[in-house]
Amino acid sequence: MATLPKRTKWLLIGGAVAIVLAFVLDKRKELQVAIAAGVRTIMDTADKLIFKAQLPSYARPYGDLILQVATEQNIDPFVLFGFLDRETLVGTAKAYVNKTGDATPRCRSQAQVNKYPSLYRVVGSCADGTLSVMPSDGLGWGRGIAQIDWEQQYPWAQTHNWQDDYTNMTQGAKLFKRNLDYFAATPNSEPVVINAVYGAKLNTGPGDYVDPRPMWGEDLTAAALAAYNSGIGQTLLCVAAGRPADYLTTGADYAQDALRRATALAANYEANGGHGTVVS
Repeated sequence: MATLPKRTKWLLIGGAVAIVLAFVLDKRKELQVAIAAGVRTIMDTADKLIFKAQLPSYARPYGDLILQVATEQNIDPFVLFGFLDRETLVGTAKAYVNKTGDATPRCRSQAQVNKYPSLYRVVGSCADGTLSVMPSDGLGWGRGIAQIDWEQQYPWAQTHNWQDDYTNMTQGAKLFKRNLDYFAATPNSEPVVINAVYGAKLNTGPGDYVDPRPMWGEDLTAAALAAYNSGIGQTLLCVAAGRPADYLTTGADYAQDALRRATALAANYEANGGHGTVVS
């Protein structure tokens, strides 16, 4: 048999690698579309073992808890992992100190501080003349493994044991489900009003816009994830203005990043024999 020149061998091997890589990329895209479209994976005992084994090493201690909460709250475990990983690297991020995060002061009016005196601690003043505030207990705004917001979810963090991982993760899953329900709902006939401030943020004119709901599929999941970070109201304004749901999220990539993390885990899970029962 004739010996192939080394360059030809490299080209053949390179071509095979390219084909495999294309297949892997296509498979990941397929997985991301499926996850984003709202499919859910129900796992048997063997699948759960594979799922936990494919978690990043830092997240494996939380594998059983992720599966438990996903089952109880009827959401996909890959998506739950995705936004927990984005929030706190599943409780291991360096910025996650005393189970809290986000130590950036916020600007609030005197009237708002007076209305909720147990919520805020004034630490200075803002350039616009409002008060610079932090949480009254001296910790950060984000609480626990799912980073439940001290202010936006008032009074949940003040009345629940947010330090408990199960309690906190369950609340995070419930908030994600609330977002899904909101963006999947059929709205009333009222328009979405974008004022001048948000018009500037969204690079669009102020005025009345058509409510984009109900949403479904990939758009619905992206909006629900984005709203986990930037809030339902801001996310609705983004989508109504024709902007991506992520437009006002941290880094303008929260939903896509959470889905990327979920997809990477799902790809490893499938590559190692996981399948489960996929339902919508």
